[in-house]
Amino acid sequence: MRDLQHQNTGYYWCAVENEEDMTVTEWFNITIQSVPDLSVMSSNVTVDEGGNISLQCLYTSTYKNKTKQWCRYKDKGCYTVGRSDTSQNASVKISDDGRGSLTVVMSGLMKSDSGWYYCSVGDLQVPVQLSVTAVITDRTSMKDIQYDDLKMWLLPIALLLILVTVTSIILRNKHSQYYITFVFMHLADALTQSNSCHSLEK
Repeated sequence: MRDLQHQNTGYYWCAVENEEDMTVTEWFNITIQSVPDLSVMSSNVTVDEGGNISLQCLYTSTYKNKTKQWCRYKDKGCYTVGRSDTSQNASVKISDDGRGSLTVVMSGLMKSDSGWYYCSVGDLQVPVQLSVTAVITDRTSMKDIQYDDLKMWLLPIALLLILVTVTSIILRNKHSQYYITFVFMHLADALTQSNSCHSLEK
């Protein structure tokens, strides 16, 4: 049986005669599912923001010469075969292979492009839901962490440089020993307070 159509659905039987002239009959129920005139490969598409999608709308030969479009329910904006536009924050191109497949390509998608769309061939429509999700990167957070770490070490490094300078003065001028000791004590207190503040911040 070849080139079966929906009207071929039904019961069939097969009969065979054996050596004892007995007829053996077997019944079969054959169901032919009709192919929809218009369908989509995927009716629910999810993509990251900035990404691209490519989907196919399939149509039967009956609609080969019909007008083919990709439309958005929200604003009824449609794209026709051979036309390119960016009015919806995305480059949209649709192409027809003439053999029953309509390809829709959307690139540079944004969250505002999320919503319901539909393939249109002649008077037929098939809905497609598009979900564009925001992409969360670690770059910003890493920069913030590095900046916070830098701020945390700036004061201790500055105090350390002062200590080195003061030590150099001590070696050159022994008469300033008592004054330098007083400075050391205050610098040590400042370092302790700085470390305590950073601990509380964490």
